[in-house]
Amino acid sequence: VDGPVFLPRVRCACGVCQTGVGKTELCKRVAESLFDSKERLVRFDMSEYMEQHSVSRLIGAPPGYVGHDEGGQLTEEIRRNPYSVVLFDEVEKAHSQVWNVLLQVLDDGRLTDSQGRTVDFSNTIIILTSNLGAGFLIEAAQRVDPVEPRAAEAAATEMVMMEVRKFFRPELLNRLDDIVIFKALTDVNLRQVMKLQMQEVRERLAEKRIELTMTNRAADHIVKEAFDPAYGARPLKRFIERHVVSDLSLKLLKGEIFADSHVVCDWDEKRRGWVWTTSALEVPPSAQRVPGQHVEADMDDESLTPDSRTLSLGSRTDSYTNRSSAMHETNVKKFRY
Repeated sequence: VDGPVFLPRVRCACGVCQTGVGKTELCKRVAESLFDSKERLVRFDMSEYMEQHSVSRLIGAPPGYVGHDEGGQLTEEIRRNPYSVVLFDEVEKAHSQVWNVLLQVLDDGRLTDSQGRTVDFSNTIIILTSNLGAGFLIEAAQRVDPVEPRAAEAAATEMVMMEVRKFFRPELLNRLDDIVIFKALTDVNLRQVMKLQMQEVRERLAEKRIELTMTNRAADHIVKEAFDPAYGARPLKRFIERHVVSDLSLKLLKGEIFADSHVVCDWDEKRRGWVWTTSALEVPPSAQRVPGQHVEADMDDESLTPDSRTLSLGSRTDSYTNRSSAMHETNVKKFRY
């Protein structure tokens, strides 16, 4: 509702949790949901604003100083893209002078830059994140009471809120719409994250016409080896890239995995290694060769793959067998991630 019934104002929330539980990814999803693009997320790492003079980087350098004409990183970004999600990551690391700038934004929904221009924040969503009290959340996740399973979680939440109230000034907390405390990731959460990470790998393989399937045994091994309560889901992504994707890339380079194939990834506990099973994908009926058919095709046409050139030549394929195989091996070596 517009007008006198509802006045537009900036919305702000603070997320408190340990590292690697998906705060940034959540902000990307919020930006995509509200503004149809992940690019609408404006992120500031507050560990870069630990000095008092660093506030000038947000609103611009004062007149007479170098960079005065460039404007501030925060004000210029919102002036050009007023519909955005603004993320201040690990806000507890910023200098207190930076908090004074945030107070004006959270209260009035506007900010004046170094050139005297007023920037409107009423169409933005501001999210602050903090790792205060993360140790209590990790400890509560590891200590589960079978009689009262939520007792440790409730106690950890109260300890975290005490840390937040002790560290942040009341005038800042009073301007927040909500404070959200993220729970530590469980095995079920990590398995879901693993599926999302593997989906990205499948999309990269789809460009080379390769389908990838992972067995439950392989998925269990990834979750078991990559899980670290202190670091959240970040080790999971590194494990997949370092062990699964690197081994798969080596198979591609050797020609053991090729285009137009279905690959199954499994884990052998006895051999302590990955097992890759490859089978050819079924060729669509439209691409199958009709016996005795003679079809002219240009072997120098780069739009055709070696496999498609072989199919399109019909009975003349034999004269080009060696050349097509050599081109196929060359293309296999080009597969990269």
